[in-house]
Amino acid sequence: MDRRSRRRLPAAARTRVGAVRVILTVGHGNLPQDALIRNLQGAGVERVIDVRSRPYSRWHPHFNRRRIAEALTTAGMAYEWEPALGGKPEDPSLHTTDGTPDYALIARHKPFLDALDLLVATSAEASTAIMCAEGDPAGCHRTVLIVPLLGERGVTVRHLLKDGTVVDDAPTTARLL
Repeated sequence: MDRRSRRRLPAAARTRVGAVRVILTVGHGNLPQDALIRNLQGAGVERVIDVRSRPYSRWHPHFNRRRIAEALTTAGMAYEWEPALGGKPEDPSLHTTDGTPDYALIARHKPFLDALDLLVATSAEASTAIMCAEGDPAGCHRTVLIVPLLGERGVTVRHLLKDGTVVDDAPTTARLL
């Protein structure tokens, strides 16, 4: 990855670039809660949209919905859970015959599209990050399912990594090809 695609962004450019909407993605992975919050604050995030289908963790209970919502609110950030943007929907019609989520079907599902459009529309109101559990953006539904559709809607996507750096999406997407 070249130095231009991996950098700390100045505060004014972290989530908005001119008139271009920018949404960050972040995965909490196994980070301590305070480290994730520091990273989000350092990136200028004002609102976190939780895109986990089930916002609970047996191994990292500090990221359970109630606890992370309280911690983010205390840190001055808004928290919202948006289950329609999750990668493991409960609706069996959105799964293949072997039970795997079918991202092509999900990407055309009205509740998913409505939630995505609302995310885009409200991203101008506050600097926004979508959060899931997977620390590596290339291994998460947020990059495979959500990011391409954000791009189609004119949104620039960047990834907030566990070390606090913000990277452009292009190298991440290239790793998937």
